[in-house]
Amino acid sequence: MDYNYSAYKYQESIYDAYCEIIEPLLKYFRCKIFYYMKFFPDGTYLSLSNNLSWQKFYFSNILNNDMIQGFRALACYNLTDYVPVLWPKTPNSKITQSLYDQDIWNGYKLMKVSSNCVESWGVCTDRLSSESQEFYIRQKETFLSFIRHFEEKAKDLIRLGPLEDYKLGYYENGTETFPIVANLYSQSLLKEEEARMRTFLCELYKEDRFINVLTPLETKCLARYQGGERASDLSKKFNLPFQTVEMLLRNAGKKIRGIAT
Repeated sequence: MDYNYSAYKYQESIYDAYCEIIEPLLKYFRCKIFYYMKFFPDGTYLSLSNNLSWQKFYFSNILNNDMIQGFRALACYNLTDYVPVLWPKTPNSKITQSLYDQDIWNGYKLMKVSSNCVESWGVCTDRLSSESQEFYIRQKETFLSFIRHFEEKAKDLIRLGPLEDYKLGYYENGTETFPIVANLYSQSLLKEEEARMRTFLCELYKEDRFINVLTPLETKCLARYQGGERASDLSKKFNLPFQTVEMLLRNAGKKIRGIAT
């Protein structure tokens, strides 16, 4: 079966219905594209977006280890988390280079891992909208609300029954994805996570000197808090009393404000 051809034809057939469902999000987020993807261990995936030219390219270039690298970043998180992921500042793979060339850029997505799939919901604008990512980060709760709206309104479009594999594309090395995701909390990955959090905060506050004074735990809590998570979420995530999380956030804020002044 030619998975990718049938998947693209399916995308064409539901394009108008999909665009109608996502129209409120496009207006609120002032973005060009909203996409939904769902990846399975056998290498199949569901991919929907409101840009057919990109979808055609996507389905004609079967995914490979570029995609595996994207999943690797998820390995630091609990399986039930919605993980925020910013697109890179500059193209770093065949896929991101193609997006950049087509003026599809400055994206943000939430990803979620379960035992049998990886889901991704994302928005993006263009190369000129460099400040859009910071806006997306601060609107995480709104984005989550839309995801729930999308899952309800698009349930027939994203449903995968026994006779609906015509909706699916296929990427190589699919079975490599899930061992990577299952390898949670190794020391090397924890170091990578800390580095990503520090980079995120440095970009948010523009200067490294604001961040170097924070402890590793303050860095993680502040980065996630600035990324849209609540103190109560952090309390559960790090198995800390709520008051401790509040104290860590207050201390981090005082340190940054103290240096800034």
